[in-house]
Amino acid sequence: MPSDEPRINRTGLKDSEPLNLVWESEARSGPKIEARAALLECAAQAFTTRGYSAATLGHVAELMGASKGQIYHYYRSKSDLYYDVVVGAHYMVEQETAKAEKAGIQTPAARLYRIAYAHTMVILEKYAFMRVALEATQHQLLSQLSDRQIRANERIKHYRDEYENKIELIIQQGVEQGDFKAPSVSIATKSVLGSLNWLTVWFDPNKETTEAEMSEIARQTAEFVVYGLSPDGPPNLDL
Repeated sequence: MPSDEPRINRTGLKDSEPLNLVWESEARSGPKIEARAALLECAAQAFTTRGYSAATLGHVAELMGASKGQIYHYYRSKSDLYYDVVVGAHYMVEQETAKAEKAGIQTPAARLYRIAYAHTMVILEKYAFMRVALEATQHQLLSQLSDRQIRANERIKHYRDEYENKIELIIQQGVEQGDFKAPSVSIATKSVLGSLNWLTVWFDPNKETTEAEMSEIARQTAEFVVYGLSPDGPPNLDL
C-alpha cells in the first residue's frame, strides 16, 4: 500500500519541501525563518573565528544577542548546526552560479566567466560560510555521524559533484569548439575550482572592502580562470 509520507529525494529533502537559500536544513521548526538565517550567519562567524573545536553554542548565542535556550529551539547540537552551515555554503554557490550561467550569450568561455565571477562574489560576500565549508572538506571533524548528519553530508556531496560536473562539461565543450586547450579536462576542472576556492585562504574579511573592489577581484579572478584555458591568448567572451 503506498505511503502518504512525502518521498525523500536525492538531496535528502522531502519532495514537498522547497529549496530556500541557507534554510535547506533539518533544523527544528521555528516561528520565523529569518531567525534561522541570523542563527546560521552567527554560527558561520563563530566557527570561522574560533574553529569548530573551540566554538560553542554559547558563543553563537552571544553573537546573536540571544540565549542558549533560543538556540536549542532550532538546534540540539553544535555538530548539527555546523553541518547546516556547510550545506548553506554549497547551496549559495549553486544558486548564484546557476543564475549567472543562464544570463547572456551561452559560449563556453562566457558561461565559465560568469560562473567564476558569481562564485567569487559568493566567497567575498559570504566569507564565513565559505571558510567553514572549505575546512569541512579538508578535515573530518567527527568520526561518528548521526543519521541527520549523514543526510547533510549527502546533500553536500550532491551539490559538490553536480557543480564539478557542470564545470567539467563547460570545459569539455570549450575544448571541442577550440575555445579552450586542456590536455586533461578533469585536471583543468579541478584547477579552476582550486583557483576559485583559494580566495577563501588569501582574502582578508577583516579588511574593509567596498562593493566595487569586490567586483574587481571577481572580474580579475574570472578572467584568470578563462584566460588560463585559452589556447591563443584571451578569447572573445561575447559579454
